[in-house]
Amino acid sequence: MLIDAFDFAKLTISKNKSFFLKLFLLGFIIDMAPTVLRVTANKDLLLPVMLISIIFNILFFIFLIKMGIDFYDSGSSKLSSMFKIDLILYLKLLIAFIVVGIISLLPLVLFIFPVIGWLLGIILMIILFIKLYFVNYLIIDDDLGPLEAVYKSMEIVEGHGWEAFGIFVIFLICGIITILIQDGIKYLLRIDSHTIYSFLIKLSNSQLFLSDLENWDQTTNLLSKGVDSTFSLLMEIVGSLLVVYIYKMMKGDFHNSISSIDME
Repeated sequence: MLIDAFDFAKLTISKNKSFFLKLFLLGFIIDMAPTVLRVTANKDLLLPVMLISIIFNILFFIFLIKMGIDFYDSGSSKLSSMFKIDLILYLKLLIAFIVVGIISLLPLVLFIFPVIGWLLGIILMIILFIKLYFVNYLIIDDDLGPLEAVYKSMEIVEGHGWEAFGIFVIFLICGIITILIQDGIKYLLRIDSHTIYSFLIKLSNSQLFLSDLENWDQTTNLLSKGVDSTFSLLMEIVGSLLVVYIYKMMKGDFHNSISSIDME
């Protein structure tokens, strides 16, 4: 199933390169805007900018689910639908977020028992996380209510327990590897940037550069944030397609197979 999911993601992106490039750039701007404005703009604007950024990030997250479902069902999606306001949908997702959060935290009660309670609590939290993972997908895809989506998500995963756990482990390992690569690049970037800066000071033998050290550090921070955003967006976009395919397969929705995607 996971190999088929990767094939679906690869073929979908190959067919819609322009769409995914625009989606990536839009997500990059949304993610980077607060950091850039923190450096360049008036600090009084920071709070409203952060709030706006949070709203747009939520809309982006919801759109990624819609996008994956649209590509699976019809082979196409529109960026403009990201900004289509649906208050009822947002309310259902908010209620589902609260309900899932409460259910997922119930195993914390076991943490009052040392060692064994901790282990059981962590295991149960992982199980509940996997069983409740498709709640948002069901609300968006089938227009279910929050409680109905919770029940349906558990039902979908029920017959694919070990399969779902294996996919969870693979995604977790891929995520850890990606984070290690990402942090490695950021570390090298910071070392190299300071090395270059020191070299410029020695080369010019000028005190002027010393006064620009803060600006140089801000530039390095922006580059590091850019690395963060790039890796995160790639994982989110590709991951959304993978998860939608897995969700549809577990749900038994086979009406749009990989072979139906026409290559350009």
